[in-house]
Amino acid sequence: MKKPTAKSLKPRKIKKPLVDKDLPVTKRLLDLKIQKVKGEITSLRLEVKAGFTKVDSKFEEIKVQITKMMVLLEEQSDRNRVALDGYATVYEKFNDTEDRLEKLEVRTFGNKQK
Repeated sequence: MKKPTAKSLKPRKIKKPLVDKDLPVTKRLLDLKIQKVKGEITSLRLEVKAGFTKVDSKFEEIKVQITKMMVLLEEQSDRNRVALDGYATVYEKFNDTEDRLEKLEVRTFGNKQK
């Protein structure tokens, strides 16, 4: 009989411990996995919904600020219109006074003074 040599000996296969993916799936395990996935999906939906709610509230806040700015702009426009009307009235009165003064000079002195 021959003595076994190192080359002639084949290494024995070592059995690995079973992990989840190696185990057969039962209906209960499958149902548990489905419930877990459904829970994760629900959680993600809630996160997305919360994100949209946050964006919506920010958008509404910006709309309110824009509305306030529009009101301020309209008020300022009205004030500017009133001020411009006042300046126009003063300018017209000044021109009218100047015309009347010229007519008075012509009547008083006979010709226009420079």
